Amino acid sequence: MSKKRQRPSPPKPVCVYCGAHPGVTKDHVIPKCLFSTMPVVGTITVPVYKECNERKAKDDTYLADTLQSHFLAQQHPVARSQAEGRFLRSVAKHSSDFAEALVEQYVPLLAADPNALPDDGLTEITVDPTRLTHVLQLITRGLYAHYLKPKRLPPDCFIGVKRVSEEEMVKLLPRLTSVTIHGLHRIGEDVVIVRYSISQSNPVESLWLIVFYQSIVFTVLTSMGKPSAH
Repeated sequence: MSKKRQRPSPPKPVCVYCGAHPGVTKDHVIPKCLFSTMPVVGTITVPVYKECNERKAKDDTYLADTLQSHFLAQQHPVARSQAEGRFLRSVAKHSSDFAEALVEQYVPLLAADPNALPDDGLTEITVDPTRLTHVLQLITRGLYAHYLKPKRLPPDCFIGVKRVSEEEMVKLLPRLTSVTIHGLHRIGEDVVIVRYSISQSNPVESLWLIVFYQSIVFTVLTSMGKPSAH
């Protein structure tokens, strides 16, 4: 009796974030810490390398702390709930890099002037733009891999991130001359809203609008070369 042939195991997917190592674990593209409870619909996971996942997790928390403590986000019930719960717990445990930077920045000012804080809240906090850019670049890679499956952004492509006002957001839409504009993707009580445009001639060229808590907007531009302006 002939032995039954064993089918070869399917190849492991490549990490969506680095494009070099095997995707041995799953990562939530939109950080879980942005939500009070994970949404039933709209949760996005992608295969990633373990170390890539661990590095992103640290910046996921930094992004959440930055957004949830911003005065604009306080109009959103989830942001306000997370700021009063998760964020304050991390401050009490000294586990928030953002809170540590906040203390370093404001304690000397308040010692000299108890009225040093602006009336509209912590609007002038100095954040680490490198960390915010890094996590938003990875989020964009994950969103691209999810919505444009099986396409993925090349590891060496340019991903430019910019915080914009709503007025600037409208002006940026015509930047790509030949695009397919996709509808809104709302995730978890509008905690995150995503809209994206893909170039018809070159799918690596894309423009993403990512809105957090209906108030804080980032644009992300992808291309194979750095454009003259973003």
